Amino acid sequence: KVNSFIPGTIREVKVKIGQSVKKGDPILLLESMKMLNIVRTLVDGKVKSINVKVDETIPKNHLMIEFER
Repeated sequence: KVNSFIPGTIREVKVKIGQSVKKGDPILLLESMKMLNIVRTLVDGKVKSINVKVDETIPKNHLMIEFER
């Protein structure tokens, strides 16, 4: 699971459901306080669900993406 570490606005989702990812791959862009943060995966796996959409404002600790190994 990837939760937001800060509140912000989703600017880009770089993965799709079912896509395989490797540890360190960029998965989305989160804008907070006028800065773009590249969110990267911490595990190898497949994208199970995407719980955000572009231009959505989310709070801290919001579940953004889930993976399955």
